[in-house]
Amino acid sequence: MKLMSISESTSAVVVGRRGLGLSRLRVVVSLVSLLWLGGLVTGHQVNVVFAAEEKVVSTKPSTQKTYKFLTELTKSKVQWQGTKVVGGGHEGDLMIKSGSMTFEGDKPVAAEVVMDMSTINCTDLKPGSSSKKKLEQHLKNEDFFDVASYPTAALKVNSFKHQQGDTYEVSGDITIRGVTKPITFTAEIMSAQTIKGSGSFEFNRVEFNVKYNSTQFFKSLGDKAINDMVKLSFMFEAEASI
Repeated sequence: MKLMSISESTSAVVVGRRGLGLSRLRVVVSLVSLLWLGGLVTGHQVNVVFAAEEKVVSTKPSTQKTYKFLTELTKSKVQWQGTKVVGGGHEGDLMIKSGSMTFEGDKPVAAEVVMDMSTINCTDLKPGSSSKKKLEQHLKNEDFFDVASYPTAALKVNSFKHQQGDTYEVSGDITIRGVTKPITFTAEIMSAQTIKGSGSFEFNRVEFNVKYNSTQFFKSLGDKAINDMVKLSFMFEAEASI
């Protein structure tokens, strides 16, 4: 609050409204009332002037840009590999249902990927064979990924730490069978008109309630024992959202 000069004929009070609390408002009202009464007694005119301050609002444009994954299998996909304790195993791929990556300038800052678990495909067995069909059905049932109950898996990335060149340390959360766990891995991300990336990581299937033939829960499995660690590799292409 500022009190300007009060002459014998005219008095003025300038009150800044910024940060004016209730107690300060009462003081201002009291002073104004006293000045007004003083004017009545002395016959002097009292002018009360309120000065308002303008708030400056930032209009800085956002530099973030989002790119959507191209979901064709030839552009973006996830490859998986499961192995047995005594050696051997199977490998295959599955399709990405949707995905996006957000950049701040030329640096990635966030990403989300949804995987279609119903597209689990075994690539090391002969196409159309009964053994291939049987394995894929088994991987989709309750023993493994229970696709009927959990049709998708998801990866949400919230941190990209640049290492060198096109290499980043990626951190986020992966959700499989309704269970979410933190994960960190290394990825290559090349930014141009079309974004391209690749990487790989392993996860412990037991942490996601995939316990079939795990030696943690079943003994004397022999050559039927399956390793708990599953490897996922991925590649993707993404274009700017319109």
